[in-house]
Amino acid sequence: MRQARGVIARFAFWSAMTFAVVMALLPKPPPFPYEPSDAILHILAFVVLTLLGAAAYPKARLLWLGTALSGVGAAIEFAQMIPTLNRDAQLSDWLADTGAVISMLIVIALIRHLRGRFQTEPSVEDRQRPHGSGYGLPPHETGFTDGVGRTT
Repeated sequence: MRQARGVIARFAFWSAMTFAVVMALLPKPPPFPYEPSDAILHILAFVVLTLLGAAAYPKARLLWLGTALSGVGAAIEFAQMIPTLNRDAQLSDWLADTGAVISMLIVIALIRHLRGRFQTEPSVEDRQRPHGSGYGLPPHETGFTDGVGRTT
C-alpha cells in the first residue's frame, strides 16, 4: 500500500511539473478563471510543486528539494528569454517561485518535526526492522531502546 502511494505521489509530482513547465513556455497560454496575476500563478504553481515533491520524495532532504525547485523556476525564466516564445523573463517571477518554495518547506519541516515529536508508537517500518544495532552486536548489548521500553 505504501509503495502504491509513493508511485501515485511521484506520478502526480511529475505530471504537475510537466504541466507547469509547458504552461510557462507556451507562447500564448490559455486564460485562467478570474484572471489571477502572473505572480499569483507562479506562487500557486510552486506551492503545489513543493507539496507534491515532498510527498513524492519523503526521504529527500528539504534543502535539496528546495534547491531543485528553485532551479526549475530559474530555468523556466531563462527559457522564456527565447524570442520565438514571445514570453518575457522576469526576476520577480523567479523570486516569487523561490519564495513560495521556501515558505512551503518551512511549513513541511514544522509538520515533520511536530509529527515526529508526538509519535509515541514505532512506525510500521520500525516494527518490521530486525532488532539490533546493525553493527554486529547482539540486541541486548546495544543499550538502545525502541521508544516503548524494549532494548534493541
